[in-house]
Amino acid sequence: MKKILLLVVLMVSLNPVFAQETIPDIRHIKPDYESIKTEITKKDSKFFYSKLLQKFNNGAAMTFDEKRHLYYGAIFQKDYDKDYTSDLLNNIHDITVKQKLSDEDLDNLLSYSLKILAENPFDLEAMNYATFVYRRKGLELQNQLMGIKFSIVLDAIFSSGDGITEKNALHVIHNRDKAFIPKLMGLKASTSDFTESFIPFENNKKDLKGFWFYSYN
Repeated sequence: MKKILLLVVLMVSLNPVFAQETIPDIRHIKPDYESIKTEITKKDSKFFYSKLLQKFNNGAAMTFDEKRHLYYGAIFQKDYDKDYTSDLLNNIHDITVKQKLSDEDLDNLLSYSLKILAENPFDLEAMNYATFVYRRKGLELQNQLMGIKFSIVLDAIFSSGDGITEKNALHVIHNRDKAFIPKLMGLKASTSDFTESFIPFENNKKDLKGFWFYSYN
């Protein structure tokens, strides 16, 4: 029996083309956290955080720098928690291990995902499940909006590095990102401890030993 989780991940990884702007050729630019912290607090700045969050929620086009200020700027919000988790994840797991999902399962999966996103708007796994349900239900507008949000977060993360070396680590704001990104790429972590900087992988066709991640605090 294949878990629905794998199906969802494959669907998203095969169609991640939601980006509104091509990332510049110089992709890997480490975030300047102190500059971001300063800019997102200036009301007259184009990077003022509430402005960025409004654009994100509306699915508006965002520049390369806006995406990075939005995602990494979350670190400096008062409700930020690097170790964010939710009891709803257990409910989601109970659904995703099923071989076939009923309409009620889909409704619950969407409800749980949206509740998680209300607390943590950049939760990639919750976005992934919400997108899956929207597609199954044929809700194209909702699917497109969630896809745009999904791409904004991924664009920010993958602009920071490739994860292959410690020097070129992927900068993430939540430990849950460290767990989800390998899945998105069809890789399986060989650890359940995602608090570490290096996440090792099981043997894979890409011969990748693991990814390096960096967290600001």
